Amino acid sequence: MKSQGPNEAIINDVCRLQLSIFYLNCLMILTNIKISTWNIHGLNDSSGLSKIDDKEFINNYILKFDIICLMETWTNIDSRLSVKNYQHIHSFRKKNRRGGLIAYYKNGLSKGIEHVKSKSEDIIWLKLKKDFFKLDNDIFLSFVYCLPISSSLYEEGSQYDTIEILRNEITYLNPNCDIILSGDFNGRTGKNADFIENDSNSSHIPMYDNYSVDSCRPRFSKDKIKDHIK
Repeated sequence: MKSQGPNEAIINDVCRLQLSIFYLNCLMILTNIKISTWNIHGLNDSSGLSKIDDKEFINNYILKFDIICLMETWTNIDSRLSVKNYQHIHSFRKKNRRGGLIAYYKNGLSKGIEHVKSKSEDIIWLKLKKDFFKLDNDIFLSFVYCLPISSSLYEEGSQYDTIEILRNEITYLNPNCDIILSGDFNGRTGKNADFIENDSNSSHIPMYDNYSVDSCRPRFSKDKIKDHIK
């Protein structure tokens, strides 16, 4: 996949993240905040039982994180979503039962988090306020679900062209903010690296002082297909 600019390079090099945990300890003096994204393949199981009622699911996967986004929840306006001691933001597809995002964050973080509306039903933006978290800049944290290119719903330029919507929304963010992209991008890279090669502390996002630059290791994937995004 070819990139056309610094923001596009970030997007196009991010591959499928089924369970991604970010420990934010960047420029920002923000420590010990745990953030996760997880594609749960439906909030309810085939019998209709909700994972919200599963104590193991709540204790092991929700309560361990300060901010967590569940993806492909397959939920709607009537779905029961509440988790004790957490606020939540729900985005669902009005014309298609698939998809669906639920972002949860602890009550204690409410004054420091602002929901920024996206034009896509498959994107949730959270603004982490610099004054609350004692940061140098505000952080715009995105939770993104991208349809596979093979999906019958996918069409470039359509309401489901999530990458294009994401690019446009990044363009309008405050240039002095920091941006974190997370989620399930359904990117197929074949034998290409599924990470940003030879990254450094100065590009994309600040890292730890002792951060080891990603080296080029050969990737042996059984999936030989590569997506091509313009």
